[in-house]
Amino acid sequence: MKSYLPALLLLCVALASSIGMLVTKNAGEKDLFSVAVFPPWWTERQSFASVAGTGASVAAPGPFDWMVVVVPQSDLAADNLKSAPALFLLNANFARLCGVNLSHASLTEVKSHS
Repeated sequence: MKSYLPALLLLCVALASSIGMLVTKNAGEKDLFSVAVFPPWWTERQSFASVAGTGASVAAPGPFDWMVVVVPQSDLAADNLKSAPALFLLNANFARLCGVNLSHASLTEVKSHS
């Protein structure tokens, strides 16, 4: 009965890895919508301030205060976004699954108030 448990565990790990690769593919690349996911205890202000420090444009707020839809407009902004304190970046396809309506998103430059 327990002989199938290692195979089941391996299947679960493979499935989780595949999903992870799909939702992060091309995330944070220049001119592509991405969702920056910050720690869940962050406020919207903290999330937007972190994005402002990268030089990426904010396209829309995410479904939660700790998620922001962004579009890096340059290679430098893309690199900065990837090294920002976001926990991870998700691609635009996953943004749609999160309920973000990208058809009404518009780019906004966010200036840091530091």
